[in-house]
Amino acid sequence: ANDVLRELPEGHVYLEGDLLSEAAGADHDGTMVAVRPPEDVCRALLLDTEGAEDFEQLHITLAYIPGKLDDDDLDLLRQVVEGESNLSTPIQASYTGYGLFEGDEDGKPVVALVDSEELSEARRLLVQALERAGIDISHTHGFLPHTTLTYKDVDFESLPAMDKTPFYFDAFILSPPSNEWEYFPLGWNESQLST
Repeated sequence: ANDVLRELPEGHVYLEGDLLSEAAGADHDGTMVAVRPPEDVCRALLLDTEGAEDFEQLHITLAYIPGKLDDDDLDLLRQVVEGESNLSTPIQASYTGYGLFEGDEDGKPVVALVDSEELSEARRLLVQALERAGIDISHTHGFLPHTTLTYKDVDFESLPAMDKTPFYFDAFILSPPSNEWEYFPLGWNESQLST
């Protein structure tokens, strides 16, 4: 994508290009692999505006597989995601500010931007594993980690200050077209936390 960075109020960016497409789930027949912030972080991200994304839908897309997968391909995808989740550990991240993507007839997505070298590396390893398994993912755009908050116009000056406190992603999420999220914990469990 030929994205153009534009100035918004401090801590915000505007990105013009085709970053909306797969990352925002434009093709609802596809399947995504994602992560989700902890519940308290998700609550802090919720916008008190009409058309804001629901609490349950807040996530960061790591990989998008366009088109409908048959049962065998979906099982293979589950195996790869589970294998990578077992090799990973909880991923530290923080939100850094708001952004605006150039959209389409559905509107321009307002997003919260994520900063995490660990997430970028985990995503790189996940994509490599998917491609080794012969699973075709979308490469329409580069990886710009974000959480979509709304597709409606907002006054950026009126948005709450972004909480930049670090947090951890603790699972990969698989979301097939049924939208029934499947969670794969990242390489640890409660018994390991006490040792």
